[in-house]
Amino acid sequence: MPAIGYVTASENGTLKGQLKTLTENIDRLDDHRAKDALDKLKATVQGDIGKHLRESGRHAIAHAQADPIINPDDPCDARRLEAELPIIEALAVLAIEEQLGIQTRHKTWQEHLYELKGWKGIFPAAVIEASLAAEPADVQANVDLPLINFRLRRSEPFPLLEGMTPVHVGLNNQRVELVYRSADGLAELIFWLNFAEERLEFDLDRSFNLYGDGSAAAARNGKERCRFIWDYFGNGEIQVWDAETGRLISRVDAFIPVNMMANLDGHLAELAAWDKFIADREQAEVAAG
Repeated sequence: MPAIGYVTASENGTLKGQLKTLTENIDRLDDHRAKDALDKLKATVQGDIGKHLRESGRHAIAHAQADPIINPDDPCDARRLEAELPIIEALAVLAIEEQLGIQTRHKTWQEHLYELKGWKGIFPAAVIEASLAAEPADVQANVDLPLINFRLRRSEPFPLLEGMTPVHVGLNNQRVELVYRSADGLAELIFWLNFAEERLEFDLDRSFNLYGDGSAAAARNGKERCRFIWDYFGNGEIQVWDAETGRLISRVDAFIPVNMMANLDGHLAELAAWDKFIADREQAEVAAG
């Protein structure tokens, strides 16, 4: 990999190679501060931006033997250097990522590998590869799925989704489909591991299945689902935990609702209705002995 920016010698050890490498990597920058600074710089500097940064920036400071010479203590020079600093910082980040293999938080967020990282240690490579195929072949593999706690970051745990047991795993639509059952057996949760896109997929219209048996427990599950939906719509971030070890298996970025309006009064009224429904069921159970 050729050097980026001012890090080391160029691809061929010549100044021409260094400037070529610097200029090529400038066009790859995606940091918004760097791009804004670059747009402003292009409006005032004619020609090769890489050459400008190297000769009127680094060389003018480091060598200070011939024109151009920059004095960082001079307010005019200091302002120009400060304006160009985001570009230099972004180039340094690019060099560190590609030459040293150290990712920034932004890069990690872009790739969102954290969503399925834990599942990759659970599923054999053959299963993951099979899930990517349009026509997956039959795979014979033992998968030791953990009990899970399905939670939302910054929300209190939902009893309904604690200690869930795996009841099904399969390949569906180029995804690994997982079905987990609640501890009371009255609810199932379905979600999908999309290894091609590095995404854990969850859909409220398809992921929750509640089973009614006329019990107070089933009514309490309905309230828990109501509470989960409210917190999820409030930019909820899904987390899947190993219920036995306490290890975070995967997490998902915040859900961003579109064309929706939160109705707190309506939500509170719905919770109150569930509380009455639960109380009625409990009284009926007591009366029935």
